[in-house]
Amino acid sequence: MAELALAHRQQLVSMLRSMPVLATEQSRRDMLELSGLSDVAPNIDVSGSPFEAVNTIVNHLLAYGRLPGGPHALGLFLNLLKGFAGQEGQVFLADLLDRYDLMTPIALSPDIASWRGSIADVAEKIIRSNTLRPIAFLSAAVAVSRSVAYLELNTAKLSWSGSGFLVGPDLLLTNNHVLPDAECAARTTYRFNYQDDVDGRPEIHHDFQARPDGIFHTSESLDYALVQLDGRPGDNWGYLPLRACQVAVGDRVNVIQHPGGQPKQIAMRDNLVEYIGGGVVQYVTSTLPGSSGAPVLTDDWTVCAVHHAGGMIIEPTTQRRFFRNEGILISEILHDLPDHVRAALPDTDVRLEQNPG
Repeated sequence: MAELALAHRQQLVSMLRSMPVLATEQSRRDMLELSGLSDVAPNIDVSGSPFEAVNTIVNHLLAYGRLPGGPHALGLFLNLLKGFAGQEGQVFLADLLDRYDLMTPIALSPDIASWRGSIADVAEKIIRSNTLRPIAFLSAAVAVSRSVAYLELNTAKLSWSGSGFLVGPDLLLTNNHVLPDAECAARTTYRFNYQDDVDGRPEIHHDFQARPDGIFHTSESLDYALVQLDGRPGDNWGYLPLRACQVAVGDRVNVIQHPGGQPKQIAMRDNLVEYIGGGVVQYVTSTLPGSSGAPVLTDDWTVCAVHHAGGMIIEPTTQRRFFRNEGILISEILHDLPDHVRAALPDTDVRLEQNPG
């Protein structure tokens, strides 16, 4: 059992009790499930006031300890919540995770014995919806993924990570909450090819910086930021043109991202669009803090949105809440860009689709 210093425990409970994502019994259980603690969550009483529930969750996860061969249960929970905290909260949670080694795995568990079962003699079937795709679908995914970058801001006062992607030879698109201003953009490292090879070994990555006095344009209301990088990384890593893109409820989308600051990953296949309206698209998929700013792509690998949020999301046109992820539609961003900034984007189609809401 990890032992938190009394002052740290008090500060942690005080912070978590005020977080909107832990305000209700259902949202607390959703956060535990999303943390990867689905086996632990049913044994935790998450009812009562935010203070009571948070105190119970923290105590239970501390007592539970580490998952077999993995990080501490409390570490998984706090690592997820870090993405929903403000800047000071992120710094505090990151310090706790590091100070108490809550995310450091222990020895690997032994191999699971092979399982054998009977296979019914039946004809092959399409189960539910058809997810069959040409093998070239995977080649296209790899090609598109080259333009996705890991963003890291690490100063004495601020520290966070995110995702972004090139939309021109030297222009990168991400979220406003990842790059809120030009000073943060200048202090951020833009890392390409931060990923593992087929043997699980890190590949050689390449770092870039923002171009001094280059383009920087951002919108807090639409939560996007466009920054010009020094050195034209797109000449090597390619870029994703911003063009008109049709997407509908029931479509599948794919998100190439750096979840939790990890090497590049992709969420694909079971990612269904559930809502479009109010300038956003909402979908069910797998993301984590650090995924913000990632491209949301249709099955023909066209960018339809910039991922920016997840959790109990409000539908703009109905004001109802659902547990989903959300991206800002590219059409909204293109309409919002000043003419001189839009003119700097190559291969851009501003004849955009009309989305409901």
